[in-house]
Amino acid sequence: MIEPLPEFRVPIVYAGFDPGLTTGFAFADKHGHLIYLGSVIGLEDLSEFLMTFPETIERIVYEKWVTNNRVRLGGSNMPASQAQGIIKMWARMRGIPIDLRKDEQPNTIKKIGYAKLKTKPPTKKSLEHQWDAAAHLEYWLWTHRIGKYGQSKSPLGDGQQRESNRA
Repeated sequence: MIEPLPEFRVPIVYAGFDPGLTTGFAFADKHGHLIYLGSVIGLEDLSEFLMTFPETIERIVYEKWVTNNRVRLGGSNMPASQAQGIIKMWARMRGIPIDLRKDEQPNTIKKIGYAKLKTKPPTKKSLEHQWDAAAHLEYWLWTHRIGKYGQSKSPLGDGQQRESNRA
């Protein structure tokens, strides 16, 4: 059974994800302040859980790094690819643009994201995905100069129409 999200006092504007069999997520407000971290286990639960996310989300950030190396090293990319597809479909249904980070080195993004969060990656495996989602989101906030990084409002502007997230 999926636990419902708490009521948030401020609108959630940004959502970062670390897709996989366990999908981590992080929420931030329009000023780039992290509000909530969490994770959901299982692809079926992810589909159901996304339907409970706040209606105020304006931008989704996640990193795509499906590679042949991971398969050769004994891991599987299939759950991550499936979770990315579920997130993408949900975003399209809600009209939410996605910033897909795919051209940069994932370890560099995480390293910078954790540095901006002023923390180290968790040593507890069960927290890894939610903190990786926070690191992806923090990196995006930093590169787009949101809130504490130099811009005080959403890059979409107040009242501007959202762009399409179609590829």
